[in-house]
Amino acid sequence: MKKIDVSLRVDIDTVKDAELVLSVIQLLDEFEIPATFFITTGVDNTFKNFRNYLNPLRLLEKKQISRYGIKQILRGLISREHVQKTEQLRSLINSRHEVGLHGHDHYDWMNHLDNMDMEQIINHFENGIRLFEMEFGFLPRCFASPGFKANDLSLRVMEIYGFLYASDFISGETSFPVKGEETLQIPVTLPCFGDMETVHSDAEIQSIYINTLNSANDFFVFYIHPSYEPVFKLTMLKDILCYIRDNDRFNPVIMSEIAKHIDSGID
Repeated sequence: MKKIDVSLRVDIDTVKDAELVLSVIQLLDEFEIPATFFITTGVDNTFKNFRNYLNPLRLLEKKQISRYGIKQILRGLISREHVQKTEQLRSLINSRHEVGLHGHDHYDWMNHLDNMDMEQIINHFENGIRLFEMEFGFLPRCFASPGFKANDLSLRVMEIYGFLYASDFISGETSFPVKGEETLQIPVTLPCFGDMETVHSDAEIQSIYINTLNSANDFFVFYIHPSYEPVFKLTMLKDILCYIRDNDRFNPVIMSEIAKHIDSGID
């Protein structure tokens, strides 16, 4: 029976995400599943997501506090903490898990990329790579654009850095990933639970994930944020991890293994 490569991508967007990495590692150890962690570098500017609220009291809503916490909402505004400097991330070094670059200044890239010129985009890559290497002692071999935000210019600039692969899109289409002159793209197959819950119940989300896993032909990639899915959707996440672990058809791997299998022509 043909095995399907299945990868879990873990996006570290904020200091709060980084602080919860150890609990995610423990969860993955329980199910014997490796993951690829994409780490944002630079100051945690989460507060900028909230500064345009017409009513500042919205910051105190129960939903906002439960997901982000007051400390996280104010991070960057007061403490100017860098995401990649979070101590808990050191546990990823020399682990079974893969570590890649999730850009520099997550907020700025997501909200201003389309207004950036080539020099500004190069600066984002250079700053991200520099801070990543300073903290982890090696250059990132893979890249995932913050918020799946990419354009023709950013994709051209990315070619400078020789990444093994990138993960800049969400797509279930069989046309991805593509091989050619551009960096190999390994897309995420489905949105994360947090994005899907706006239109689907938890039962529907789990059903969509299981059905998509079962119909996969080559690979399946899904992604989470440590501060959301393992906290607010833990039961569903465990159910899906268990389904992957206990099904002989699936081969849990880090994303670079998918890239190697594609390059070598292995299905």
